[in-house]
Amino acid sequence: MDAIKVPAWSRGRGKALGALSPETTHGVQVAGIRRGGERILTPGAQETLQADDEILVLGTAEQIREFRGWLIENPETEA
Repeated sequence: MDAIKVPAWSRGRGKALGALSPETTHGVQVAGIRRGGERILTPGAQETLQADDEILVLGTAEQIREFRGWLIENPETEA
């Protein structure tokens, strides 16, 4: 289990969890979101990620590391 902060440039920002399908693509489950002072426990598929959200993910260390890399990688710096 680990928390990941969603950067403004994230490819996941503005997308619903259902569309991102982190369980299928990376093997991780999003267990919660902290948005400002609000906590969203067991967010549904319709919940959309926003910049500066802190998401709580469950998975193996490798799965979380790969998902974090994908989520925080700046697509504008890709070669």
